[in-house]
Amino acid sequence: MSGEDGDQEEGAGLEPRELQSRALRGATWSSVSSILALPLAIAVSIVLARNLGPEGYARFAYLTFTVPLLISFSDLGFAHSINRAVSQAFASGDLERTRELLGKALGWNLLRLPFLCAFVLALARPSLLGAALVVAFLAISTGGAGLVFSLQAENRGAALAKVAFLGSVAVAVAAVAAALLGAEPTTVWAASFAAGALVAPAWLFASSPRLRRAALTPRLPLGLRGGFWRFAILALATTTGDLLVFSRSEVLILEALGEQQALAVFALAYGLSQRLTTPIDTLLGPLTTALSALRGAHPTRFRAGFERALRLSSVAVAFLAGAALVGTSLLAPLMYGESYAGVGLAFTALAAVSLIQSMAQPYTALAYASGTPGLLLRALGVALVADVVVAFALIPPLGLWGAVIANATGGFVALVLTIRAVAGPASLARAEVSVVQLAAVTLVSCATAYAAGIAGGALHAGIGALAAFAAGTAAFLSLAAAVGGLLPRADVEVVLRGMPRRLAFASRAAALVTRASSH
Repeated sequence: MSGEDGDQEEGAGLEPRELQSRALRGATWSSVSSILALPLAIAVSIVLARNLGPEGYARFAYLTFTVPLLISFSDLGFAHSINRAVSQAFASGDLERTRELLGKALGWNLLRLPFLCAFVLALARPSLLGAALVVAFLAISTGGAGLVFSLQAENRGAALAKVAFLGSVAVAVAAVAAALLGAEPTTVWAASFAAGALVAPAWLFASSPRLRRAALTPRLPLGLRGGFWRFAILALATTTGDLLVFSRSEVLILEALGEQQALAVFALAYGLSQRLTTPIDTLLGPLTTALSALRGAHPTRFRAGFERALRLSSVAVAFLAGAALVGTSLLAPLMYGESYAGVGLAFTALAAVSLIQSMAQPYTALAYASGTPGLLLRALGVALVADVVVAFALIPPLGLWGAVIANATGGFVALVLTIRAVAGPASLARAEVSVVQLAAVTLVSCATAYAAGIAGGALHAGIGALAAFAAGTAAFLSLAAAVGGLLPRADVEVVLRGMPRRLAFASRAAALVTRASSH
């Protein structure tokens, strides 16, 4: 992780081949670290849920959502815009401009630090120890932001992914330790929040010497030209809208209405639903992002790239639904305990929404690649209004299920509007995705998993969950083979080439079953 480029001489930006190589390494490490962190995150949620209880976990979940939202909003989109500007400057070989921007990034963060500390402390109201931890984290994270931007400028995604994984481990250990020691929920949150600062030395170690000093030397954030702030505000609006529509924003309304039990169950079910789609999102993220590059450099191949992404996302979602949806639903009550009644059924509903969102990733990428982020902003605005209206209308009478319905409403409205705005000729049919075939294979697999789960559950609930996982997976792969395969071999090879060798080897067995003879 140490200075991949620290020994390079100053000069022009990276060559295209090196950029592509670093992008591939970054995508691979992002996928691996996210998948490795998945069981850790689930284990942490189990420990916290059982030790804090529904009311305490509701408080923890509320702060976990609202504080990052507040931090992001207070940035006014600066991080998005400075990252774009510094990456362009470095890619063009303008190291002086790169250093200047990194200094201004640090200057901006130091200027907003006092206000940020005041806002976060007012929201969280932690103990004296918790307040000290929060202030320490904010000071270290804002002070080291320039180092992160320098790594992003050099396209050092692999280093960033490694540091992020270390950070997730530190946060998990701190949260579990605080909970087991009997700390109150706000202190547990503060401990996990502050633990993220422990990776600051890794940022310093990973950054290259030619940019490190500039990233640690503050400058006033003046003279930012070229539509800097216009892009920043647009990015802020889009990311905030996306966060409020596609995340667990209903916790804000549940908290305001005093629905602590419903908030705790909703937060657990939502978190588990997002972890279900982590394998898809980490592998498809780099693929869909590449559509922008295809649009600019190889427009004749853009449609083929979009259709491939759509095929991969559709089949991956179908597989996860058939193999893991029922088993996870049966396992959830065992993991979290009787205090969180309804978590399994709520997970099923939220997971269905999460799976559809993952399948639609290529359409969102298409909007960005086509240079029409305004379409996304309008879709998110309408969806957010629908989400809020449904939440306030249904949460008082329905509690948990009012939040679930509101979340599903916002997500579906945003997806439908986005797809209608950008799809045009880009459709499932033109991408040669057999919706009827996929739906049939998925539904039969889910039904098989459910039957196995009920049968095994007569012996023990855990046996039923394991039986559901095994039966759903076997049914999906068998049915996929029976219908002649669901993916062209070329599509499978694209995924395998971007995976570490061990994971690719494990995936080839499934690829042999799910491939099609031609495309």
